[in-house]
Order: sequence, then C-alpha cells, then structure tokens
Amino acid sequence: MSSKHRSTGTARIEPAVRVASTVHVHEDISPSIQILCDAMTEARINRARDRPPVFIAGTYESAELAMQLFSDYYTTVQGSPGPVGFDTETSSPFIPRKGTGVSLVQIATKDVCLIFQAYRITEQNTKPERFPPRLKAFLEDKDQILAGVAASGDATELRSSYGINCGGVVNLEKIAKEKKVLAASLADLDNMFGYPGREVVKTKAILKWNWDSPTLDPKWIWYAAKDAFAGQAIYENMMQGTFKIGHVPYAQLFPYSDEQETDEIATFLTRTLAKGKQTTMGTVESLISKQYPRFQKMYQPEERVDHSKRFTKLLVKNGILIVDQDNNTGASSHAPDSPLTHKQERNIPVSLAGKPFSAIAITPAGMAYLSKKFFRGRVVDLSAVMGKVGAAAQDPDGQGSSAELDQDQEDLRLFLRHATMWDRPHKLAALVSMYIGELTSEETQRIVQHEKMRRMSQLSISESGNTSTASNSVESGASAEDCPEPTPLERSQYPKAEVDRVKATTTWQKFINRMKHKGLLENDRHLVQLAPGVEQRMASLFEKGSMASPQPSQEGDLQSTSTPTSTSASSISKGNLESKKSISKRLSKMDKKRSPKPSSPTPSDGSSSFSGPSSPSSSMEHRKAYHSKPHHTIQPYPRPSFPEKKSRGSRSSPTSPASTPSPAAASSPTTSWTTKSPQMGSSEAL
Repeated sequence: MSSKHRSTGTARIEPAVRVASTVHVHEDISPSIQILCDAMTEARINRARDRPPVFIAGTYESAELAMQLFSDYYTTVQGSPGPVGFDTETSSPFIPRKGTGVSLVQIATKDVCLIFQAYRITEQNTKPERFPPRLKAFLEDKDQILAGVAASGDATELRSSYGINCGGVVNLEKIAKEKKVLAASLADLDNMFGYPGREVVKTKAILKWNWDSPTLDPKWIWYAAKDAFAGQAIYENMMQGTFKIGHVPYAQLFPYSDEQETDEIATFLTRTLAKGKQTTMGTVESLISKQYPRFQKMYQPEERVDHSKRFTKLLVKNGILIVDQDNNTGASSHAPDSPLTHKQERNIPVSLAGKPFSAIAITPAGMAYLSKKFFRGRVVDLSAVMGKVGAAAQDPDGQGSSAELDQDQEDLRLFLRHATMWDRPHKLAALVSMYIGELTSEETQRIVQHEKMRRMSQLSISESGNTSTASNSVESGASAEDCPEPTPLERSQYPKAEVDRVKATTTWQKFINRMKHKGLLENDRHLVQLAPGVEQRMASLFEKGSMASPQPSQEGDLQSTSTPTSTSASSISKGNLESKKSISKRLSKMDKKRSPKPSSPTPSDGSSSFSGPSSPSSSMEHRKAYHSKPHHTIQPYPRPSFPEKKSRGSRSSPTSPASTPSPAAASSPTTSWTTKSPQMGSSEAL
C-alpha cells in the first residue's frame, strides 16, 4: 500500500512528511556474487534479472545444477547461506489447470534469488517424485531458517502438493507481535524493515497471472522475487532492530488533532454501525480498539483501550453518540453521588445520531420521493414490502402480475424490500451474500409452512380416520400458525432450501449496476453505498416533518389514520404523485369549482343528469371502476363529512332517493359521490 494517502475515511489528506513510494537504488554486485552468477550462466540456468540477480529453473536438470552451485558457493564463502527468504506462488482458481499443486518455490539471500517452477518440473504434479532432491533436502533442513509472512501456510501447501516437510519455518508476523512491532502484513513490514528499491506492492492483478506458464512475464518474476527478498531483509533487520532507510512512523506521517481524529472515528463508525441502531458504550470501545485502522498502526493493544475510551467520551460530548436515558439501567442502579464503575459505563446504551435510511425510505412520502426522482413515478405496495418475507410486488393499476411489471417498478420493489442494506456501506460480495441469504430464508420459510400444513393434515387423518374430514378441517380455518413449531430433529429432515446462486448473483449484480447508473448508489473505493445527496435530501425531509414513519399493524399491513388529512400509499397514482396534499384539501378545492356550465344540457323535468349512481355519467363510471380495483391491502379512508348546503344544490340530500346507492355501488370498498360538476370525471383527481 502506498504511503501517499491515509487508508481510512473519505477525505484525502496529504502526509505531513514527504516520502517517496519507491526509492530507486543502483545495486552493485560484489565480485564474489559475480562469480556465482557467471557459474550459473555457464550452466545454462536462465537469468531473469541482472540487478539484483534472479535465476529461474524450469527443468529437473537446471534445478539440480542451480541448487548445487548455490550450496557450494555459500558453504565455501561463509559456511552456510544463513537465513533465507521463503515464499511460494500458486495459480488462482480462475486459471484453468490440469492438476493441483504449488507452481513456484522461491528462496533468496540478500544478494541472489532462485525461483523453481515446481509444477512444470513434476509434469503438472503427476510425478511428485521428480521434485528436485537437493531443493527438498535444503527445505527439510531444520537448521536452515526459512523466513516469510505466513510461511507455515506455504510449508503446508508444499507438504500437501509434493510431500515436502519444511524444517526451520519462521513466521515473521509472530516475531513482529513478540517485538511489539505495529505491522503484520508483508507490505507493512517491508515498509519498515525492507531494502530500498525492492518495495513489495500487492496487486489484484495477480489473480490473472498464470504461474504455470513455461514463459513467465518479467514483471511476474520480479513480483515473486521481491516477496522472497523481503522475507530475508525483514528477518535480519527486525532481529537487529534496524529500520529501513527513510522510514517515518505512521503517527508522524499523518498527525491528527483530537477534532480530526474524532471525525475520522465517526466516519469509521458510520461504515460499521447503522444510524439509530442501539448498542452499548462497551461495544463502541471494542470496535474502535480492535478495528479502527489508525489505532492499529499507531498504538500497542493496551494503549488502544485507553485511547478508545477517551474518544468514545468525546463522541458522546460532540453529539455523535446519543445516550439513551430511558433504557440507561447502568446509570440508574447506582447511588447518585458515587461514580460509575467500568462495567456500568460499558453497559450504557448509546446509538449513532441520525435516522437509518431504511426507516425513512419505507414511508409513503419516502417512496414518493424515490419514485419520482429515480423510478419514473412507479409505485409498489408498502404493506407488502414491510410485511412478511417473500411478499410479492403489487400492481397498483391491476394490469398484470408481478412477472409482467416493468423494470422500474421491480427495481423500486427490490430497493425498498432490501432497504436495510443501504443503511451503511457494504462490499459487493457482501451484498450478494446477503441477497442470497434472504432468498434462502424465504425458501426455507416456504418449506416450513408447507411441512406444517402437511403435518396438520396427517394429524387430522389419524384422529378422524377420514381423509375428506381432515381436508375439510384444514380448509375450514386451520393454518400453519396453529401447528406447533417443529423440533430440531424434525427440521433436519425437511428438504433443504435450494437457490440458484449463479442466477441470483447475476440478477443482483445487474440490479446494483442499474442503481449506480440511476445515481442512487455509488462506489467508494471497494464499498457500495448510498449516494450522499440522496441520503442527505431524505434526511432533511424527515427533519422538516414531511415524512412520517408508518406503524405496521399485527397483520403487517399499514393502517391509515382516521382523519382524512393523511396520505396513504393507495392515494399515490402512477402518473400523479401528490403525496403532500391531503384528500380533504383536494376535494374542498374542487368543491369551489362546482358551478354548472351554461352549455350543459338539462332534462325537461329539471333533474340533474348526474343525480344518481346508476346514471350513465362518465364521471361516476370512471370513479366506480377506479375504486372497485383491489389496489392495496391498506384500509380505505373513511368518508369525509361535508356540511349540507341546500342553497347551492351541488349535492343531493342524504335522504333523497337520488342519493341512494345502488347495490353495485354499495359493495364498492369506497364511497361514490353525487355531483353535478363534470370536473370530477377524471380518475386522476383522486
């Protein structure tokens, strides 16, 4: 990782000390090492790099000659090679292979590195006995130190691939922990103890590199050689306490004031915890102490605990953490004059300031904003979204099933159904796993419900002895909820929920890409999160009071209020999103315009042509057809009571025969209104 920018937070801050990411050093080769290099060249061993010298052996004969020359030289000059850097490389699962096993084995001293193509030498691991004997003896020597980060894992792979039992393996991260060095990865340790000019830079492109290829790219060879060189340099310098030339401690490279550190910790907690979610002071302290990246690089474990306590109190003081006084059992259980104990302080309930996005989005007004801004005015049934797992999308116009809905409506349903995923940033792989987990949960619940109903049928049959009586008893009112919960043994015998993971992954990734294209989601480095403008806009609407969180009933449906001034999801039509206007205001506004037009034809007896519900008026037919559709499961609003004004004659008396509704109108879920104005003929008025 480059030291040019800090690794946490959203803002980019330049380091206080300028340090070059790579130091270019001209490395000279000593005369004795030059003799070894000339001998390797005469033996026709491929020299892949000149300075520092790197040799690669791809055949059995060249590997034996390289190890013979290497051992003879160091035995003659200094008695033994000393501690060597040790590493292996294996092709990723994305690269097609005929066999399995380690591809490369690298060993390096300070002056030279040898790379052995073990996978090719053993003929794709079909002949493991062809592993070079001299290299095997060198690796199994218990007096020979093989240093590397996670070197025991490389040794385990060699043992499983070729039966090599490495002797003197040394894990550098364990030595760093014993010496209280604030680094654990190879790149961080190399930044502190490595050689200038041989900096280790990790990249994801390694997943596409074919280490089994007969001809390796020079860039790949240098990447593999640097890992081995770094292992030897880190071991030698760390044991001597010598730091790398030009190394600057992280705290000096990025000095923060308390205010900057508090803001950075607040950003970290926002990425880790959801806003409004209740937790405890102890949980927040543990998160900061164990997972906050800056503390990992600056303080020892015992120091992190003290700093996490101090900054947690600063977060509470600045209002970033809110103490829940109603549930503060720890503070209420002690004497007022005595200070809190450490355990009582850790049990104080707190939560991040702010409202979670999911609580704002799953409201009629929240859905209206998202629909109008990003989904071309499409709507879904919020009661189904907030209801049980597996609720299907609803079509407000009654024009088709959920499979026939357009893409925008299905995207809005998915976005609201999984609104809790957008409360904090996640990796794309984590979002896919969460989506597959929810699909599996839905399928599991469906299987459990089916098995409960089947069990009830079997119990009824065994008690009555009549199949028809059992089926009638189940259909007459029995449900899966009446059946007792299955025991763990019974549940283990249920069929397992099967989900097409490939199809689900493709579907969810395409959905994420569509949300990014709409500007609703964005990538912040390797995380997928809600676009900042969307969250800030909806949060400001919520603070102004224009959004109200719906209260779900026991059945899981959204219940409307008893006053006609509130707005429900059913009042938001597909082309007319007037969620901020109440029904009473719109009706009163239209009531003012109910003046008969002079050109309207009037019957000879003086009665109105719009007087009865059975009249062939286009206005009444349009309204009946609109209200007779089963839009949502939300209860309809009660009929508003209007004062009777006989002088205007705009509304017939409730007791008049003309206002008596027909049987068809009486069965409608909403009330039909009798009016003379043709302006009520459009269904978009409601």
